[in-house]
Amino acid sequence: MNMLEMRLISGGRSHDYHRRCGRWARVCHVTLANRLGQHQCRRHLSSGRESEATAELNRYLSADFGGKYPLKSCEQFWSDFWRRNDRVFGQHRDTGAATAADGHSGRPPFTLLLPPPNITGNLHLGHAMTLAIEDTICRYHRMRGHPCRWTPGLDHAGIATQMVVEKYINKSCGKTRHEMSAEEFLAHIRQWKAERERDINEQIQRLGVSLDFERQYYTLSEEMSPAVTEAFIRLFNSGHIYRHSMAVNWSFYLPSTLSDIEVEHKRITGPTRLSVPGFDGQVLVGVMHRFNYPIADTDGSGGGEVIPIATTRLETILGD
Repeated sequence: MNMLEMRLISGGRSHDYHRRCGRWARVCHVTLANRLGQHQCRRHLSSGRESEATAELNRYLSADFGGKYPLKSCEQFWSDFWRRNDRVFGQHRDTGAATAADGHSGRPPFTLLLPPPNITGNLHLGHAMTLAIEDTICRYHRMRGHPCRWTPGLDHAGIATQMVVEKYINKSCGKTRHEMSAEEFLAHIRQWKAERERDINEQIQRLGVSLDFERQYYTLSEEMSPAVTEAFIRLFNSGHIYRHSMAVNWSFYLPSTLSDIEVEHKRITGPTRLSVPGFDGQVLVGVMHRFNYPIADTDGSGGGEVIPIATTRLETILGD
């Protein structure tokens, strides 16, 4: 049981409900500690440390919740508890070497890679759900005696992060990236990455999950970049990445193309003025524009054949 489970059984309920859940949770935790102890605790530490960890659980679970879920103290307890007792409960830093000497008796290792969250912002409920599911899977394999390695990471997120940082710089400094040197802009990117990494790791650790932060990776690091380049080349050679002539989502502000998932759609019902990044004023959209395409090999003096076109999206003219 981790913080998420404690929150589910104790949030917003009566004191009697907390007390009954506390007794049930205490039994679950003592059972968990005993079972993990049989399989893993004695491999690493003396039975005294195992008993100390179990006693710590008993003291906390027998405490009075005071009629409501104590968010900060509960999360702080579980994150601190797992960090202090990672060896007792076989949480982190498994070498992955399945040998008889460490008690695995040649059982194959279990490895799992956490989908790296983007550094565009902090984590949300979807990340918490993923972490809870993967943590359960890893703990299950550890209880079966398999060496387990669960690796966290961070995704640089490319253009998405650039957009977020540019908005932040414009709001805080009143500048655009075109008004600063490349090194100055990269310094802002590095600062943003360091702040998001700290916040994201703190959020993950508060959940009490069993990730091995000593192996944390970053997709733009010197160690990871060659692997990204290799993957791109393989996808290109296999035809999954290719060049093609087609209409794209071009941003005059970046300037660069954007993927469909990076485009914010806004539904309008008539002529509307909208603020567009890179322009001081507003742009009128939702207006029907009409123009004529002259037919090839006809007299262009005004009397030739034309095809009239009406559209609200002038940017598609070149695509047509």
